[in-house]
Amino acid sequence: MVSLLAFKVELALGDQPTALRLINEALNHPDATLFKASFFEHRAEVRKLQPGAEIEDLFAAYDACKNDTHRESLSGKIANCRG
Repeated sequence: MVSLLAFKVELALGDQPTALRLINEALNHPDATLFKASFFEHRAEVRKLQPGAEIEDLFAAYDACKNDTHRESLSGKIANCRG
């Protein structure tokens, strides 16, 4: 599975297309089920500049999340996106 570190490095280097490709590969991996919420949340970081894409990913993360503390954090991020 794709390394989260590789995704973060590409994003930090400003290579958004590669970062997006890496996180999409992670989302599509058969073993990704337990990590879907985190992967959607990370993809939202990459897609901030695409209108509506960030909040779409945050909602997907919220829906996939099974951890109450993480869901609460995601609710705050969704509220911030809505302004």
